[in-house]
Amino acid sequence: NRTLLNYYFRKKEKLFDLVFEMIFNQFVPGIINILTAEFSFLEKIDPFVDHYFDTLEKNPAIPLFILQELSTNPGNLVNKLKGEGVNPEAIVNQIKREMELGILKKEDPFQVFVNLISLVVFPFAGKPMLQGLLFSGNAEEMNRFIKERRIYIKKYLKESLIN
Repeated sequence: NRTLLNYYFRKKEKLFDLVFEMIFNQFVPGIINILTAEFSFLEKIDPFVDHYFDTLEKNPAIPLFILQELSTNPGNLVNKLKGEGVNPEAIVNQIKREMELGILKKEDPFQVFVNLISLVVFPFAGKPMLQGLLFSGNAEEMNRFIKERRIYIKKYLKESLIN
């Protein structure tokens, strides 16, 4: 209850910091390692998607937690991510280089990066809606869809980016 939360944490920000740290420690170091690895962008897609899916399947509330925080205090989350070393500039620059070399189709690298994240996150963030609309509330069908989605995203991204 609220009284106990105030007793233990004193402020909402302290509780958020603890939850964010837990999420960050489970999730972000793996993403940073994948994005900074010495592989081509296409070779990073599979481990990136797998890491996201593995984490979100174990912690399905993460996207809603982050979206809630973004809607109430967007600067806080951005500052925490930047403070922990999250910087998409390196991956965007890699995408640009590989486009210039003709390895990837020429597109806006920011769109490519946002597509990568969006395609992975939305099925988890929108799960209640998708399960209700597409699968008549059937959780087993939704879980089957999520398993297929992991494979589909990898294939779709690679095919859409190969020059």
